[in-house]
Amino acid sequence: MVNKLSLPLAYVILVLAISSDLLADDFQFFRISKVSGLMGVNTQYRYQETTFSNKNNEKYNAQILTGLIELNIKSILWHPNFLQLDFGGNYNPGTRRDMFLVAPDRSELSSLESLKGKATFFSQRPLRLVFHANYTHNFFNRELTTNVESFRNNVGANFSIRNRFMPINVQWNNDKWRQYELATGRTFKSRLENLFVEINKSFTRFDVSKFKYNRRISHYQYADQKAFNNLLHELQFKENIYFDKNRMSGIFSNVWATKQTGSQPFERINLTETLNLNLPLNFKFKSGYRYNDSKFQSIKNVLHNLNTHLQHKLYKSLDSDLFYRYDKIKNTNYNESRKIIGGSLNYTKKIPGGVLNLNYEHLRRSTQRDNQSLLLQIYNEEHVLEDGSVVILEYPFVLIETIVVKDELGIIIYQENIDYILIERGDFIEIQRLPGGRIPSGATVLIDYNTEQNIEYDYSLKGNIYGGSLSLFKNLIRIYYRRNKSDFDKIDPLLLRILKWSDQKVIGVNFSYKQFDIGWEDDQFNTNIVPYRSKRYFASFTGRGGRDLTFIFSGNYRDYKLIQENEKQQFIDVNSRILYQFLRKTRFEINASYRKQIGQNLNLELWTGQVEWQTQFRNTWFKLGLEFYQRDFESEIIQYRNAYFRVERKF
Repeated sequence: MVNKLSLPLAYVILVLAISSDLLADDFQFFRISKVSGLMGVNTQYRYQETTFSNKNNEKYNAQILTGLIELNIKSILWHPNFLQLDFGGNYNPGTRRDMFLVAPDRSELSSLESLKGKATFFSQRPLRLVFHANYTHNFFNRELTTNVESFRNNVGANFSIRNRFMPINVQWNNDKWRQYELATGRTFKSRLENLFVEINKSFTRFDVSKFKYNRRISHYQYADQKAFNNLLHELQFKENIYFDKNRMSGIFSNVWATKQTGSQPFERINLTETLNLNLPLNFKFKSGYRYNDSKFQSIKNVLHNLNTHLQHKLYKSLDSDLFYRYDKIKNTNYNESRKIIGGSLNYTKKIPGGVLNLNYEHLRRSTQRDNQSLLLQIYNEEHVLEDGSVVILEYPFVLIETIVVKDELGIIIYQENIDYILIERGDFIEIQRLPGGRIPSGATVLIDYNTEQNIEYDYSLKGNIYGGSLSLFKNLIRIYYRRNKSDFDKIDPLLLRILKWSDQKVIGVNFSYKQFDIGWEDDQFNTNIVPYRSKRYFASFTGRGGRDLTFIFSGNYRDYKLIQENEKQQFIDVNSRILYQFLRKTRFEINASYRKQIGQNLNLELWTGQVEWQTQFRNTWFKLGLEFYQRDFESEIIQYRNAYFRVERKF
């Protein structure tokens, strides 16, 4: 045991010995450098009425008295450059009296608490070591739709060696998370353990090398679904060699290998080589090669990709680009090759009173696919789910029961009719997120699925993208138009049912004057898959009334019409904020918002608002406020009111 401890002890003694600043005048064995926190009390009166889709009704009110205790301590052991300790936490004990009108009255104790700690060794030295631990128990709400109680434990460490020769950084983190959906009783459990190592090295000023290693253990389970356990290893090596001191030209290499075992095993090797050259006469040459070899369950996929660009800039107005791309894919289910060639022009010119922009791109693509089996299996197809947008899975004839939707890392499995819904659109499938689920608007998801038909094809496609914009009077008025049209030169007529052609036209106008902005946009998307027409109106106004008044108003309306289904979807958002500063330490604030969605399985109407008065007397803060929201989601109506008064004494 003594031998095991002798080496680290000798190292600490050596560091202390060579660190002259540790023996400076501010040496002290233990010193508390800062103490801060608050104490207070919070009183609330809540009222909620719920009307269910079957017309049953439930009402309750609650009287809540909560204590507020928060303490943060910063301290130093021996010297600031030896050990800094940061501890903090809060505890909010309270009593609660709920008076239900359709259920027995009840009294209960409730609390919300958190603890955090951090120890930093040698904060200003080349060698730095940090330990941290956090515990949090709180309640939160997903889009004012799903109430969640959360428990989270997090511990970790960071070790770094900072120098010019070869910086090293090692991180370890263990995160445990339990979530309880209060209304449904569903539970989500997850545990992530990460070990990350990064080493950087430069041999000259014209090169940079990076090595990264990541080890991740993941466990998660939602409700009574199957539990998933995975172990992932990742290795990455990057090498950049520059030809000039500005680092604009060079060769860039990236090798990335991943292997995961457990419930969702897969393997992946990715290699990219890129060459960038700045040529005479304002020419630039860019070329890259990518190799990707992946295996997921029984499916193996090998990709070879070549991508080349020749770019030129004429004065400051005209940018041109010639490009060529070649893809060759060998999959367990099919072999496919794609060739794309094209060019683009972008012209920007200052004109009297404004700026003119014109752009054009033309491309031709040829694609050939030969089948190796009747079944097509798709893994990790990437989509962004955003409210007000139509998302269609890429391939037709999908077997709905095989669809699996995951988060961007492939760790969390989302649940149909809880996090998202699927809608049949002819031979294709549309996916939409559900408000209150675990998929936030704008999130990227990965989707796996099987199709019942694997179709061979050989076709040529031509595409034209062009448009322009005109900005006048220092962007007071902006008018824009763009068109994206793709069609087939050579194709079997039977394939027109499943291969996508499209013709999209977008036109819009935007007016901006000081803090006022208003606009309109019309989007016509004609296609053989899911054609639609969308109109969007938006406006915002921000301003100040003297030095004391600040206000923000914004609104957005989007109307979708799915032409083939003769179905409409509407999205309305209105937000406002008014802040009035009476005195230097007294203010009055109003926040309000309205959201409405109309569509298949998307019907939602939501009103939210908050009014708050806040003032300060010496080190004591007073808050008085009212909160409310009313939600009607698929005929289930919740009306909520909350009045509160809060007193805090900070130190």
